[in-house]
Amino acid sequence: MTAKPGQSGESRYRYTKDFLWIEILNDEQVRVGITDFAQKNLGPIQYVEIIKKEFISLGEEFLIIESLKSVAPFFSPFSGRILEINQEVMIF
Repeated sequence: MTAKPGQSGESRYRYTKDFLWIEILNDEQVRVGITDFAQKNLGPIQYVEIIKKEFISLGEEFLIIESLKSVAPFFSPFSGRILEINQEVMIF
C-alpha cells in the first residue's frame, strides 16, 4: 500500500497497486473500495460478488466485479473479517 501522492503519511487513506482504496477507521477496522480509476476502466457494472467467508487472508480473492468489458477479481490487501457490506453498491 502507498499513501496518495502529494499527501503526508498521516492520511487515513491508502491505495494498492490493484486499484483498491483503504480507509483506516481505527486500529482494528478499515473500509475498502475500488478506486475511481478502476470504476471508469471497468465501465458499466453488471454484477458484484463479495466472497462470504468467516476470515479472509492477505492476497485471497474477496471481490469479483463483472462489467460489460470484463470480469475483474480483487485480492484482499490484508487479513481479517468482513464486518459489513454496503448494500447500495449491490443494486444495479
